[in-house]
Amino acid sequence: MDSAASAPERGVFAGGAPADSASAATAGGAPLLLATTPSAADAVASWGAASASGTGFTVRRVVNPRYRPPLTASGLAGPATTGALSALDHAHAQVVNRGAGPTLTREWEFAAGRAYRGERAFELSAAGATRDQASGLRQMRLDARDTGWQGSVGDVPPLSLGGVASLQRLRGALLHVDLPGGGVAHALGGGETPLPGITPRKLRLGGAALEERPFDEATVSASFLGFARGVAPHGAGVPADPDSMGGAGGVATFGIRAPLAASHVAFAVSGGYHNLDGERGLTARQALDWNLATPLVALALHDERASRRARIVGTETFLAAPRAEDRWNAQLRGGQGRLESHFTGVLRDGGDSSLAAHTVQLGGSGNLGASAWYAGIDHTWDRRGAPGIGERRLSVSLGNMGAGGVSTLLRADRTGDDAGRTSLALADETSLPLPRGGRVDVEPRGLWTERRFGDALVTTRLSWPMRPLSGRLTGALAVGASRDEGFRGRVREAELGFAFVPRPRDLGNVDVRRVSENGTTQYEYTAAYDVQAARYESAGGGFLARRDSNRVVVHVLRAGNRSGVGDALVSLDGKELRFTDADGLATFDRVAPGVHVVAIEERSLPVPYRVSSSTRVFVTVERGRLPDPVEFEIARPAKRQVFGSDGQ
Repeated sequence: MDSAASAPERGVFAGGAPADSASAATAGGAPLLLATTPSAADAVASWGAASASGTGFTVRRVVNPRYRPPLTASGLAGPATTGALSALDHAHAQVVNRGAGPTLTREWEFAAGRAYRGERAFELSAAGATRDQASGLRQMRLDARDTGWQGSVGDVPPLSLGGVASLQRLRGALLHVDLPGGGVAHALGGGETPLPGITPRKLRLGGAALEERPFDEATVSASFLGFARGVAPHGAGVPADPDSMGGAGGVATFGIRAPLAASHVAFAVSGGYHNLDGERGLTARQALDWNLATPLVALALHDERASRRARIVGTETFLAAPRAEDRWNAQLRGGQGRLESHFTGVLRDGGDSSLAAHTVQLGGSGNLGASAWYAGIDHTWDRRGAPGIGERRLSVSLGNMGAGGVSTLLRADRTGDDAGRTSLALADETSLPLPRGGRVDVEPRGLWTERRFGDALVTTRLSWPMRPLSGRLTGALAVGASRDEGFRGRVREAELGFAFVPRPRDLGNVDVRRVSENGTTQYEYTAAYDVQAARYESAGGGFLARRDSNRVVVHVLRAGNRSGVGDALVSLDGKELRFTDADGLATFDRVAPGVHVVAIEERSLPVPYRVSSSTRVFVTVERGRLPDPVEFEIARPAKRQVFGSDGQ
């Protein structure tokens, strides 16, 4: 045992070296924050002296030479990952080749972005194609979002504004903003995204919308959209399509939705003005909706009327809106949710002939008792277009979701039309599990036309895991025969693909496909790769620090688990003060080149933590070189009781 008369070790902490004295707490004439702070060595000396007086033994703090802090993921990864996860970087690339030689068509797409903690994220995506030895960029878009808003610039995603606009290929800008108190505001503007080989018309449109803004117990919505476009090009002697005419105009809408007993009722009106058909005039539309939802009944009704000149604003075409449209959807549930019946339909007339539809469906489905079998039946009457040919279709299905992953679905469809033509289609989809994670799917299909067997097709898909490569191999083979070909069996489609995971967050896919149709065979090759990488708040400052060589980064962490210490006060040259964040990081930006002193205020640390090593560090800042991060490691004082010789 050590003697009590020996001088106690001063300033020695677990995992560290003796601390500097406060006498050297200035540098370059600049007073440091620690100049008035008692040193850790003085605190140890006073505590040891007080413990030794009148007790016969001395409390001393010594280093444990066998102590090793536990290795953590951040410690193994090095300084670049000593902080918390701050973002996820992701990228996606895909190339598809179709055909060969002069007919080769190559389509590609690429996307890359970053998602931060919280809601902040951005992504840049692009797509293009090579055809007839010419390459071109088809689409490019930048998406971004943050708390309360999201937006896109470039070829923005498709957008629908009620029933007055359907914008599928808009090149411009789109912004969505969440409003305080509820509701969403939209703003958009731009023109038509051009298609390869098609001369675009000059289209410009812009507008704003307010959606579901609370008002008392109801919500209100409103929108305005203005547009102008040029005349579509057409050949000489070819009659002009009414939609090919140019013009300008606008449309505004207003709607309100309110509760009514156990249901909701909504009413919307719109008015517009344009000269797209060669003359100026006004347009008007109105719509009424009623929705009821109970545990046993769900009912939705929609009624809409429009004036003759009303149009549906689009990027490709401005279709004439239907003059009248009625939709309904009624569903009745029973048998404790195991049975349901439905009656749905749409009656749409007037306006553009391609939108005309008369469709009614009546049917039901449910489980067969307490078994795993289920069945369904639907009878559909359909007439589309003008004048259109009526079609009647009866569909019956029977399925089972058995134990062990076995599933099957049988389906029969009988179709007849007003011209007296009939057809019958039978199909089955069966999926069976295989040992070691494999699976096989078999899908036989048969078609009878005018009561004569006309076509047969059997598709088999096999999926098998490749555990040594962390991947899965899939293959598909479709063999068919038809009456027109004398029932000679032919391979209609063959496919072989391999998906693999080279890293835990990555995914690669390679696929080869062969398709034979109408006597022609085409090959398709697809290669895709998705990568995702974690980005940490590093002690080196991460991405920004690599661009700012005048940034000094300070990291305060605990000995042992290397976790960050928040709210620790650090200083630069005794002038600039910073508190560390929750991960123990603090930064000083735009620091002048030269030698600087970084210090930590021990009184700001959690009790009874103290700095294990020096409380001040010299840092040299040079342009073009990233300074090494400054680390302050703190620890709890280690206690050791040593009995003196005179206290035995």
